[in-house]
Amino acid sequence: MKKIDLAKAVAVNFAEYAKEVVQDRAITRIDGLKPVQRRILYSMWAMGLRSNTPHKKAARIVGDVLGKYHPHGDCLDGDTLVYTLDGKLLPIRSLVGTDSIWVLAYDEKTNKAVPAKAKAWRIGQHTQKTYTVKFFGDSFVEATANHQFFVHSRGWVQACKIRCGDEVISADISRATYPPTQSPVLANLTVSEVKINQYETIRPMYDFTVDGHNNMFIVVGSNPSEYRLVVAHNSSVYGAAVLMAQTFSYLHPLIDGQGNFGTIDGDPAAAMRYTEMRLTPLAETMLEDIDEGTIPWQANFDTSLQEPIVLPTRFPNALVNGTSGIAVGMKTSILPHNLAEVCKAICYIVTNWNKRKKITAKDLMEFVQGPDFPTGGVLYRYRLDPETGQKVDSIEQAYSTGQANFIVEGVSTEVREKGNPKSLVFTELPFKVEKGGTVIAQIGKNRQDLRKSYGLTGVADESGEDGIRLRLDCAKGSDIDKLRGRLFQKTSLRVTLQHQVLALVEEDGKLLPKCLSLPELLINFVEFRLGVIVARSKHHLKKAKATLHLAEGMLLAIDKIDLVVSIIRKSKTAEGASKLLQKVIGLTEIQAEAVLSIQLRRLVRMEKDKLNEKVSGLKKEIARLSKILSSEGETLKVVELETLDLISRFGKPRQTKILATVVTK
Repeated sequence: MKKIDLAKAVAVNFAEYAKEVVQDRAITRIDGLKPVQRRILYSMWAMGLRSNTPHKKAARIVGDVLGKYHPHGDCLDGDTLVYTLDGKLLPIRSLVGTDSIWVLAYDEKTNKAVPAKAKAWRIGQHTQKTYTVKFFGDSFVEATANHQFFVHSRGWVQACKIRCGDEVISADISRATYPPTQSPVLANLTVSEVKINQYETIRPMYDFTVDGHNNMFIVVGSNPSEYRLVVAHNSSVYGAAVLMAQTFSYLHPLIDGQGNFGTIDGDPAAAMRYTEMRLTPLAETMLEDIDEGTIPWQANFDTSLQEPIVLPTRFPNALVNGTSGIAVGMKTSILPHNLAEVCKAICYIVTNWNKRKKITAKDLMEFVQGPDFPTGGVLYRYRLDPETGQKVDSIEQAYSTGQANFIVEGVSTEVREKGNPKSLVFTELPFKVEKGGTVIAQIGKNRQDLRKSYGLTGVADESGEDGIRLRLDCAKGSDIDKLRGRLFQKTSLRVTLQHQVLALVEEDGKLLPKCLSLPELLINFVEFRLGVIVARSKHHLKKAKATLHLAEGMLLAIDKIDLVVSIIRKSKTAEGASKLLQKVIGLTEIQAEAVLSIQLRRLVRMEKDKLNEKVSGLKKEIARLSKILSSEGETLKVVELETLDLISRFGKPRQTKILATVVTK
């Protein structure tokens, strides 16, 4: 046994955990992507899944991300036992290809074991290296290096970082039943040893997905009398990919999905073996400069490959599509905005770059009207402060401070159909509100009150391909406005959405979480774009100069083709020929090597006019690139041109209407 200072150990471990969560999971960088989103998009780009290529199976993409880039691969050995709530113990390998199964999951908010549906059982990756985590009592679990377990006082910890003495959250298997009569008692299981296994052949390791949770309890123990349940994390890759494909979650989807990717009713996406994906044209603009020296790279989790730290995106994705994440002691919740409006604000900043420190939120509000949701709805610009009773401009507050609350409600109209009493029809819902599982369920819960006091006689969900249509029939003589007001009070047809722009910003070489105003966010993004364009231009300039140098060498060789042919034929070695070409013709070593690499018959047949045309084009390109690099003003012009191109290609009208009034009760 080793004695340690508990207070010091908790402080060090918690600080390490907090840093990992902030920088590698919850908070976005300047490209507006979380690590898992960035890895999915980059993996799809590397696989060649462009918007004009066929879709590929989602399972194939998820496997590629897990196997190559995403450290939360969360794969378990095939013999790992899964405890199902009907009392069965099943090896995880036997569940591949099966439907949903009820299991136990760990709810971090309530610190309880809760029933959940596990599905998408699959081989996550193949590996020769695994980790065995042993507990006191001869029980153990074998997993990949980055599989996470929930450790008391440290949170989610990867298998390769678990230490002897760590206490993993566990549960009593004898009290795990479904339907749940009572929650199993949670306890801690102490880690006694962490062992690295190196196999001669690769082994399949297994993964799963749990609806509503990112974990489930698995069985450890050497015999039935000693079985315990411990919490194991599951992969977040497929869930993140699904979100980027949902038109009701992303205002501008980054993944073009084929198959069932869920519905606004709250229905989950089909298992990844049934769905297919490829990049959208907009997503391609985030990646098309990636191989041109524009962004920094880092080693992947096993140091076998390189992955991008950020993407050279042409638009701030976090502001356009929104994002949310909970870290330790902080959270981010950025609401989506209209791409065209954001791009116009970027162009304004570029035009006034020398005065950028004086740009205010009000200046940018001339272009960015307010949040814009994929589900539409109505957003109130003003609200009453609950403490002072004063009118507050939520939009100005959000863009000036980076924090504000917005009141959003569904869009409804009064309809009178022939032969039927009047109805209230909702055609748009607030952002992130489920129609079936939330709104219709809430109406059902309050149906007696709505029927007796407000004349509601029936509810019909007539939604279809044309969009949402939720019809509420009213009794003759009922007041539609009063019913609408009551619905806003009692259901999620009116919600309050928080806007908090917390992002990772580099300051003095350190990556720090910072709450940003709209001017700060967009100025940071323009600075990022300037860096990308300068790096890209330098990369292209270097290539153009190298190509020009070779082309000029070819022209020189063609002018003296007879002498070149004679030298090549008389030389006994390539090295000797190269030296003679350099000495007699005046070629450089690189030019001589290029001439020698071409077959003589091709060299003789080369057309001088085409080479001259190529040289002329290269000189113009070098002049253009040199001009871009000559001053910041020229680089800013490129930022503006590429931003305007986004507006022309992807700009679309606002979905959400903004009311310049105070919300009424």
